[in-house]
Amino acid sequence: MEGCIREIEILVFNVMGIRLAVETSQVSGIMDLEHTVDRDVPVFGIPDLLKINFGHVSYKSPKVLLVKCDSSIIGIVVDRLEKVEALGLERIHPMPVLIEKCNGAKAIWGSVVDGDEVLLLIDFYKLPCCSPSAESGAEISA
Repeated sequence: MEGCIREIEILVFNVMGIRLAVETSQVSGIMDLEHTVDRDVPVFGIPDLLKINFGHVSYKSPKVLLVKCDSSIIGIVVDRLEKVEALGLERIHPMPVLIEKCNGAKAIWGSVVDGDEVLLLIDFYKLPCCSPSAESGAEISA
């Protein structure tokens, strides 16, 4: 089928040992965590946004992915940016029903088996901080 999308470009990163990826079109920039204060960018952590209890979250190489939500820019802190790659749509699996039922925000929408690891696909626009009725959530201070 001509004109159909066959792949998406993703940015792969890590948060507390979990490999995640987001479509690159959702990221408008990348900056160091300490520079977000200078730019007055609210920064959120993925564990807080997904309401997942990771215990104490520590970052080895924190970076902030800038996301345009409505008319503002927010930052989402991630760890260890890995790579940008093209991902064939045929490699994407839907989320298992059990996990999907626990995924209140519906932000994690698919998975990819990558060698012996699973890569979770996340949609930043479905996170609470990007929804039109977003309350100020758990911000991270630099």
